[in-house]
Amino acid sequence: MSGMENSVLAFLAAVGIAALIWLVAGLLLRGRRTETPAVLMLSVCGNAEALEGWVRTLHEVRTQLGRSAAIAIVDCGLTAEGRRRAELLSRRFSRVTVLSKDELEQIIE
Repeated sequence: MSGMENSVLAFLAAVGIAALIWLVAGLLLRGRRTETPAVLMLSVCGNAEALEGWVRTLHEVRTQLGRSAAIAIVDCGLTAEGRRRAELLSRRFSRVTVLSKDELEQIIE
């Protein structure tokens, strides 16, 4: 092999070793992820056409917080169609509930 090939191989080996050390150090230093007790709330009104997209987005965020995090859809003036959508989403997704404003106030107090 020529000197250039040896240099390229040495460079690639050094990059590989650095990447391996970086990976192992990241795993060791990250530690365990702790559960964050949280309730993600959506206040909705009207027909709530975009509600499913919002719930899907919060469902992804919920997985980063931990499995104990919940999503609450707060009815701030939903129509019958909007309430039906919210109820369907609460049955489809785990840890999603639909609350009225009064129920939310009772929980906060």
